[in-house]
Amino acid sequence: MLEQITHLLISLIQQLGYVGVFTATMLESFFAPIPSEVVLPTVGLAAKQSGDFSIVVIASVVAALGNYVGTLPFYYIARVGADSLLPRLIAKYGAFILISMDDVRKAEKLFARRGKLMVFTSRLIPAVRSLIAFPAGISKMHFGEYTLFTLLGSFIWNLVLIAVGFVAYDYMNSVFAILKPVENLVLVIIALAIAIYTYKVIRNIIKIRKAQS
Repeated sequence: MLEQITHLLISLIQQLGYVGVFTATMLESFFAPIPSEVVLPTVGLAAKQSGDFSIVVIASVVAALGNYVGTLPFYYIARVGADSLLPRLIAKYGAFILISMDDVRKAEKLFARRGKLMVFTSRLIPAVRSLIAFPAGISKMHFGEYTLFTLLGSFIWNLVLIAVGFVAYDYMNSVFAILKPVENLVLVIIALAIAIYTYKVIRNIIKIRKAQS
């Protein structure tokens, strides 16, 4: 089953091409429907089938642009409306993207300690990489610097993940053979993760509606 799913994802990536990579990483930066840790290694697997490593580099650039564009709404909302617009939008829509004002405050503390470096390094940290756009906007970080550090950090992270998929293609059959005995467990874990995400979204929506009533 895992093997069939993997080949299905590879086929989908090949059909969608760079537009699919850009769209997936842009959405992942915005609210993470499918984490980059799943999408990007699959891009590497698809690139290996073509036998062209240059696709890995190009896809990493495209994915970095997608990551960057996905964070821009957060950056601009925080920059122009930190005191009024941002809290209202998060109160209304934060449940859908699993972001709360507490998350924003935690990101602010990280940004206060590390500043510009945090914008770069946050792209390597799954739970923080999108959130850091808020304190960057609130502090009115120079747009050019925000762009540079976000693109650079995103490119490095994407290059690593896609390269892992590219290299792993040669060992894919061996990996599937190892996972075969626990395949059902892996699928259950994936289903559980999706269920937890759905539960959190529903729970947050209920909280918001109760607060508004």
